[in-house]
Amino acid sequence: MIYTLTLGQSPIVLNAVVPMEGYSANVLMQNADAYFTKVPEGIKNKKKKKSYLDGIVREENSIAIPKEAMVYSRSVAKHPLGKIYFVYKVEVKEDKYRYSLNFVEYTPFERDRYGKFVPVPGKKFSIEEITNNQKFRYRKDILAFVNEYVEAQSSRLYSNMLEFPTAENETADPGDDW
Repeated sequence: MIYTLTLGQSPIVLNAVVPMEGYSANVLMQNADAYFTKVPEGIKNKKKKKSYLDGIVREENSIAIPKEAMVYSRSVAKHPLGKIYFVYKVEVKEDKYRYSLNFVEYTPFERDRYGKFVPVPGKKFSIEEITNNQKFRYRKDILAFVNEYVEAQSSRLYSNMLEFPTAENETADPGDDW
C-alpha cells in the first residue's frame, strides 16, 4: 500500500493505492458499490436510509460518499467532543483500487443547559487548523481518532474488496458424491 498524507490549501487527504492481482475493474466496482450501499445497522427509519443512500456519487470507475463520524474523549468519562465530516472515495482500475479520505471540517460540541452535548453554533474548523494549532483543545484526541478511523475504514474496505461476487442464477453443481 502507498500512503500519502497531504497538508496544503485543501483539507487533509489520505490516498492509498492497493494492488489486487486477479480482480477485474468490474468486480472491484461491484465490491466498492456493495461496501458503500451497506446501510449502517443503527439506521432503521426508511427516510434516513434513503437520505443516506442519496449522498452516494457514482461515476464510471469511481464511487464517493460524504460521511460523518463522532469523536469521543479518551478520558475515563467519555463524552462527545464533536463531529468530523469527510468525503470517502474509491476509484478502481484493472488489478488495483485507490481510496481517498478528504477531511472537510470538524464541528466541536459543548454541553447545553440541559446537560446534553450539542454542536457549538457557528464554530467549524478544518482539520488542518487543528493539526497546525498546538494549543487547540482536545487536539490529541481528535488526531488519534482520525488515525484510528482511517485504519479501521481501510481494513474494512480491503476485506470487502477481497470478496468475489457470485451471479444469482449460478447453482452449485452437486457432483456425483451426493
